[in-house]
Amino acid sequence: MVDDRLLVVGSANLDPRSAIANTEASVGIDRPLLVAELLRLGESKAQRAMMYRLRLQPDGRTVEWLTRDEQGRAVATTDEPGRSPWPPLKLWLQSLLVDERLL
Repeated sequence: MVDDRLLVVGSANLDPRSAIANTEASVGIDRPLLVAELLRLGESKAQRAMMYRLRLQPDGRTVEWLTRDEQGRAVATTDEPGRSPWPPLKLWLQSLLVDERLL
């Protein structure tokens, strides 16, 4: 959901190799009422724990992750939630197998 207005469904990689090596797609639906209903459905504590809003800090470069804790208080962090050390290792291993033009 984007700006309480647009719903994006599907998956899409926005890197250059996607134009050649991937067949992923997404659909954008401009329906604020649908977005509002989906937000309402996702208001349980369990759902909120997995939902984040993103915004740029005033420097225009740093992404901030916003969520709410179990008491409903706003929580902000610049560390990506759930980030693990494995993705960089996985990318390095893939770089050994995938043509560099596609990385």
